[in-house]
Amino acid sequence: MADNKTTTRPARRRFFTMLAGAVAAPAAAAALPATAATTSPVEPVIAESPELLALGERLAAKIAELKLATAAKDEARTIYGQTKPAVPDELTTRAGGDRHLTDNDFDLEGNITDVMVYRSRLIRSHLALYEINGRTKEGRRYHRLARLARKYEKADAAALKASGYDDRRDEERRAAEDVIALARALAKLEPATAMGAAIFARLMMVYDEASRAAGYLSSDTLTGKLSRRLAGATLRIAGRA
Repeated sequence: MADNKTTTRPARRRFFTMLAGAVAAPAAAAALPATAATTSPVEPVIAESPELLALGERLAAKIAELKLATAAKDEARTIYGQTKPAVPDELTTRAGGDRHLTDNDFDLEGNITDVMVYRSRLIRSHLALYEINGRTKEGRRYHRLARLARKYEKADAAALKASGYDDRRDEERRAAEDVIALARALAKLEPATAMGAAIFARLMMVYDEASRAAGYLSSDTLTGKLSRRLAGATLRIAGRA
C-alpha cells in the first residue's frame, strides 16, 4: 500500500502541473495585446527626407541670423534718428519756384516725403549753366543756399555713417537673400512628416519679411508653391492620424 502512494505522488504532481498550465494558457493569451493575438498588417514607418531636414537646420540658423540683423538695423536707425541734423527751414520748399533746384527728401527706407530740399549739386549746376554772377542779388542768394545745403548734407552723411545703418542694412539684406535661397531649394521638396511640415510653416512665417529685407517684390509663384507643399503635407499627415 505504501508503495502505491509512493508511486502515485509524482504522477499526481505532474497532473496538477499540467492542469495549472492548461488553465493559465487561456488567461495568458487573453492578456496579450490585440495586435499580438491577431495578425494585422504593420503600417510602414514614414521618414522625412534627410535633405529636407538638413535644409531645415540651415533655415533655422539663417532665420535667427536675419532676426539679429534686423534688430541691429533697427537700433542703427534709432541712433541716426536721434543724431541727424534737422533740415534748415531755408532749404525746404513745398511748392512754387526753384523746384528744379530741389529734390524729394527720403527716409532711410527709401520712402518719399512731401518735403522738397535744396541740393548743393543742383544749385551749383544751375549757377554754372546760366553763368549767374555771384555779385548779383540772385547770385548771392544761390551761393548762400549752396553753402547751407552743402553744410547740411555733410552733417547728415556723418550722422548716417556714425550710426552704422548702411552696414547693418547690408547685413540684413545678405541674411534675407540666404533665407530666400533656402526657400527656393525647399520648394523643390515634398514634406512627408509633421517635422517637415513645421519647417515649411516656419519658412512661410518669415518669407515676406525676408523678401522686403532683400529688396525683392514678393514672388507669388514661389509663395504659392510653398503654400501648396505645406497644404499637401498637412492633408497627408491628417489622413494618417
